[in-house]
Amino acid sequence: MTGALPEPAMISLPDSPGTLRRAAAGLAALCLLAWPVAAAMPSLEEGRKFWSLQPVADPAPPEVRDAAWAVSPIDRFLLAKLEAKGLRPA
Repeated sequence: MTGALPEPAMISLPDSPGTLRRAAAGLAALCLLAWPVAAAMPSLEEGRKFWSLQPVADPAPPEVRDAAWAVSPIDRFLLAKLEAKGLRPA
């Protein structure tokens, strides 16, 4: 038949206690491999402090030397970073 889908492979379940023990040992080994990853994850309390979960703030634009250059408050943030590095806008 053209266009027919192949039959899915049958999954064999463990048929003896020994096979089941080996499967459980393999699963335990995978869990041990994942342990360092889980240990490096932040706690729930630390996760709640993540920047994207904080309320939106409306910070005041910083003071800059060349305030006339800034057209919008965003320009003042950019200009403050440039001035901090001793640079001037182009």
